[in-house]
Amino acid sequence: GLSWPSFGYEKNDRWQFSTDLAWVRGKSTIKAGIEYRHHSFPHKGWAVGGAAGNFNFNRLGTGGYDASGNNLSQTGDPFASFLLGQVHDANQSIYAQPTWFENYLSPWVNAEFKINPKLTLNFGMRLDYQTARTEENDEYSTFDPNTPNPGAGNRPGAVIFAGSGPGRAGTRTFERPKWNAWGPRAGFAYRMNDKNMIRGGYGMYYAGVAFSQFTGDPNLGFASNPVAPNTTNGQLPAFLLDIRFPTQNIRQPPFIDPTIANGGGVPAVSPDGLTLPRFQNWSLTFERRLTKNMMLDVSYIGNHGSRLNHHGQRAGLDYNMNDPAVLSLGAALLNSNINSPAARQANIPIPYAGFNGTVAQALRRYPQYQNIEWRGLPLG
Repeated sequence: GLSWPSFGYEKNDRWQFSTDLAWVRGKSTIKAGIEYRHHSFPHKGWAVGGAAGNFNFNRLGTGGYDASGNNLSQTGDPFASFLLGQVHDANQSIYAQPTWFENYLSPWVNAEFKINPKLTLNFGMRLDYQTARTEENDEYSTFDPNTPNPGAGNRPGAVIFAGSGPGRAGTRTFERPKWNAWGPRAGFAYRMNDKNMIRGGYGMYYAGVAFSQFTGDPNLGFASNPVAPNTTNGQLPAFLLDIRFPTQNIRQPPFIDPTIANGGGVPAVSPDGLTLPRFQNWSLTFERRLTKNMMLDVSYIGNHGSRLNHHGQRAGLDYNMNDPAVLSLGAALLNSNINSPAARQANIPIPYAGFNGTVAQALRRYPQYQNIEWRGLPLG
């Protein structure tokens, strides 16, 4: 077959501004500053296959057939079908081209006090805040655990879409970051005598949450993959190459449909997905000058990380895993169709009208989906 891929690009753009000032009075110094960063992430079709179409040619198009319409083996050639422009089947990628935006803000203040010739104290505070992400044209969607799904008997759990208008959620973002990334820090240095000194400190620090997470972009419904199948088992081409891809088979996005992911996995953006990872560091150091050009340094250093960004599988049941308790039903019953005699005899409830999956699928928290693909969760 023939394929024309996309030669797009993905990149990270960053604009940054920072400033600070210092005030010195006697033996004390106070510094304050602020840092601001604006990030944009244009994702313009990098590595998307079939942007101009995938066209498959088969020997059946130029093969021989008997009076009953059966293909004669060892006849026909796919290259001959190509020369005649007889496309066996084809598909095309109409890919999303989102540009995502976010900001990062960090004001801080730090003070140093020389209490006496032997003792110096340091105190500081910093606030880190990462804003909720938006998409330039509201090409943004997510799984919502509370929205009724009309394709699953209005059970909770459906896809919602950013923006305003019919079928939209009325918001440009699904993240709700909190102003809770406060980072206090304190330290001291004490000169015991001409040869000995002790230092110590504690600080709380934060890192930003990277845009690229454990799953792809959250823009389900803003791309499509039109197909031109062969409905004659190759006796006739799906279309002729010089006539072009059948326009009646092309559906242009967006598809603002809360049931769009039913039966498959669904991307999910957590409201607390931008909870900034927290790192606590502390240390205590003893220094002794042994000679004029030799120093002994002994330190205890500790650190602890929390709220670390993690993949969605850590969510367990919220990832749409089965409760381990269902294992007691046995593999045979769990793999049975919900409408099978075994399932009906066991009184396994049918989650909604029209459901036709296995018992295991029926017992998931959201039986209308496979996995709930959370982009990142602060569970580490």
